[in-house]
Amino acid sequence: MQSVTLGTDDIDYELDWLPLDKDGNVVPVWRNNDHKVEKNEIGVFMGQSKPSKHQPPFDNPNGFMVKLRIPPQRARNENSLGVHLDVFTSKGGELKSNPTNE
Repeated sequence: MQSVTLGTDDIDYELDWLPLDKDGNVVPVWRNNDHKVEKNEIGVFMGQSKPSKHQPPFDNPNGFMVKLRIPPQRARNENSLGVHLDVFTSKGGELKSNPTNE
């Protein structure tokens, strides 16, 4: 994550891991109301942050589709100029974007 804010800034984000079948389709998974997405916070100091590396919750030989969601949130300080989140996939991974407005 990067920011042009002088000082500190941070952002909350969520990851949801969806297992894939051998054809690359999402496997239908029964989820109840107790299903929790992985909630994270990453901070930045003087424009830079340490990279965060995430691992799937279980092994799946066919891989996962990971949904990244940045929920609406207030700025962390009055001087925040916003943040920029870079997302990288592992070797052979594919990155698709489907922006939504909430």
